[in-house]
Amino acid sequence: MSSETITSALFMIAAVTSASILIATILPVIFGMSQTFGAVSDKQDSRLRTDLSIINTFARSSDKTGQIWIKNTGSTRISASEIAGTSVFFGKSDDFEMLIYSGALAAGTWTNESVGEKWDPGETLAINVQSSAGKVWSGGNEMYVSFALPNGVRRSEKFDAV
Repeated sequence: MSSETITSALFMIAAVTSASILIATILPVIFGMSQTFGAVSDKQDSRLRTDLSIINTFARSSDKTGQIWIKNTGSTRISASEIAGTSVFFGKSDDFEMLIYSGALAAGTWTNESVGEKWDPGETLAINVQSSAGKVWSGGNEMYVSFALPNGVRRSEKFDAV
């Protein structure tokens, strides 16, 4: 009788020990996965609520400059740091380049002309662009512009230069 009690006690101790080891190893993995899923869903929510529309474009061949007007048609306010971190591609459809954000317009740069600290929903961002000195294009060329926010939302447009 006492041997059965000792055996049952040993099985109980082994089961509790095994369960605690299993819980100690599995729970951190589950919590880590839930944090990952939370971060991914937050990023997707940001992308879903962000939307842009290129509403007007203009490119002048005489000085290799252009102006692009983009409307924030989403429900998210976009910060000035996100605007500065935006990738802008501009040039002929078959020969474009990535421009660098700058406070003053110069060859190979783009500037934000109209938005301050926040780009609110419904507000239009006017940007000025200038191709590098080595880029050659003329009036009538098909031009390409692409505007990509750091969160992955991107809009592009093809249009003719004057």
